[in-house]
Amino acid sequence: MRIPARYLLGGAGLYVGVAATTYLRLKSHKCADACTDQPQRNGQAFNCLADTYDKQVGWDETLMGISLLRRWLMRQAQGDVLEVSAGTGRNLPYYSKAASSLTITDTSKNMLWHARQKHDRYSANLPATFCLADAQNMLHHSSIDAGAPDEALCQSSKVQQPDSTFQDKLQTFSPAQFDTVIDTFGLCSHADPVAALKQMAAVCKPGGQIMLLQHGRATWDWLNQRLDDEAPAHHVRWGCWWNRDILQIVKQAGLVVDSCSRWHFGTTYLIKAHPGASTNGS
Repeated sequence: MRIPARYLLGGAGLYVGVAATTYLRLKSHKCADACTDQPQRNGQAFNCLADTYDKQVGWDETLMGISLLRRWLMRQAQGDVLEVSAGTGRNLPYYSKAASSLTITDTSKNMLWHARQKHDRYSANLPATFCLADAQNMLHHSSIDAGAPDEALCQSSKVQQPDSTFQDKLQTFSPAQFDTVIDTFGLCSHADPVAALKQMAAVCKPGGQIMLLQHGRATWDWLNQRLDDEAPAHHVRWGCWWNRDILQIVKQAGLVVDSCSRWHFGTTYLIKAHPGASTNGS
């Protein structure tokens, strides 16, 4: 069946229009003035954004098909799953029964609180634990007290009425503890994304999988120039460097890429990988 050229051009025009609209919306959105005075650290920017984050990005993600990419990726998650930089838990509605347990982590207490509420609405039957954790320092180097999340530091979904606060101490994990490790749109916010990926590889079991949905540099030079120009202001508003070279970061971390596809002029990366030999014990 041959598709008429006018339909192809119309579809391409619609795609470009949606992409441009999304770019302008993300560029123009601002959180409270107190959060935009200077770059934030240790989850502070995301504490600011947490209450309005879903409303600000939800419609854009639907138009751009990001929700479909999330659904496809989460359906691949199996066994004991660690989600890094989970934010408000936008992946939670999409996990399948192949996931036997979830450990949801972030550096933002406010984001985790929203993730906990979302779990209760969309995936209450899936056992989950919510912990403050730093993606760049997740690996526990001692066998003592490592492994299962500390109940004093984390919130279990088994608790009917969760406390609205989380302990300040960060949770760490044992080497090779998880079957699947997931990070969606988190590499842009880590001070050292290579170190974060190495830590994800270290807590992933041999034969396990690391799944990434990220945004970064495009395949077009003109678009990369715009991303570079706007990157500092975008980071102040969103805590995100949206112009990072994702494939180079993955390579430097020593991951072995099993599959990779790129969307939205190359700025959205869907990657399935596994730990390389050089990442063991990072």
